[in-house]
Amino acid sequence: MLNSIKGSLNCLYVVFAFISALLLGALKGLIFGPIAALVLIIGNVGVILGLFPYHVAWTVYTLVKFVHIPACIADGADRTPCRDSTLHHNFHSEESIPLFIGWYRLLHDLISRGRPVS
Repeated sequence: MLNSIKGSLNCLYVVFAFISALLLGALKGLIFGPIAALVLIIGNVGVILGLFPYHVAWTVYTLVKFVHIPACIADGADRTPCRDSTLHHNFHSEESIPLFIGWYRLLHDLISRGRPVS
């Protein structure tokens, strides 16, 4: 009989402790959540506005560079080598094939959770 009462009190204590922790967590979230969100939003806006001039400068630089090398536009179509084209090197070189094979093997390992593909 004593064990039954002790077990019931233990169960009530666990339920009470859980509900108390849940309510305290909700109260803490209501108090500190908006403050944390405000800090996060201000930080993100600061980073965005701080980097925006560099983004504009890089975009203008890239467009000017692209306009001065019109031969690179046709580089992907006829596969003629273009000295200043980074797209030609990245997408048409033989070095990118092992990269894609490596990514394929990594994804296969993550999905199958088996041995690495050899």
